[in-house]
Amino acid sequence: MNFFKGNRYSIAKKCPCGKSNRDGKFIPYVGETDYGFCHACDTNFIDEYKDTSYERVYDRSVVEAKPVAIRFITYEKFGPICKAKKENNLYTFLETVFGLSKITDAIEEYCLGSSKDGGAVFWQIDVEDNVRKAKVMFYNKNGHRNKSIPPLQPFKNSDGYTSCLFGEHLLKNNLDQDVCIVESEKTAIIGRIVYPNMIWLATGGLSNFSVGKCRVLEGRRVFVIPDFHDNARNAWFRKCEEISKFCDAVFIDPYPEEDSGIDIADILVDDHLMKNPLARQRLENLR
Repeated sequence: MNFFKGNRYSIAKKCPCGKSNRDGKFIPYVGETDYGFCHACDTNFIDEYKDTSYERVYDRSVVEAKPVAIRFITYEKFGPICKAKKENNLYTFLETVFGLSKITDAIEEYCLGSSKDGGAVFWQIDVEDNVRKAKVMFYNKNGHRNKSIPPLQPFKNSDGYTSCLFGEHLLKNNLDQDVCIVESEKTAIIGRIVYPNMIWLATGGLSNFSVGKCRVLEGRRVFVIPDFHDNARNAWFRKCEEISKFCDAVFIDPYPEEDSGIDIADILVDDHLMKNPLARQRLENLR
């Protein structure tokens, strides 16, 4: 499929993620307004035009779809990092709050790794156990993002590496478990620690919730839990309606009055600390 080459805003006022297209970052396909590629989201909105054997590569003058062979990350790259000693602030935070015995299974299930410079490595592994991508994120001792260091994504789309839902590989051997979709990888891990009878998946970003990635959820019961701010609620409510065509999707907004941008992980951690004063004291000592 070819991309529209004229004034993009005149054809598509908004990106399917809900953002204004006044800057022209969303490029629709010829004859379409809701399907195309968004630079801001780094997302292909393809739905029924889904063809994961193609990567859309273009600049301002070239907007033809160019084939790129799909690549997976080899065990030689994935294994050592996955098995490395967990020397990162996120792991230390989780162990401090919940205790080693309670986090061990979740850490191993999600293959949480550590980079040489202390980042937490989140691996995207698909339902067929192919390792697709990795994201390196840095955290403070309190478990919150260190926003002074941007996330790193060493395996690029342009090199043939494609993304999937974080935690997707857990679907294969847990067919009887319901699914929760959240935004951040950290939240998915905390959700799994607190509620291990459910599969927790993460999109890895507000705008990364795509219908194409959610096809693996066909026939499953899925709880969609956005971060607690209106932009996330509005965008994810629409996505929940879209994926309801092929799965039993339920939109969950437990704190509709909250608009601070916190998420369900903050609530789960605060609740745990309230019930466990020793864990709260350990966290205070860590800080």
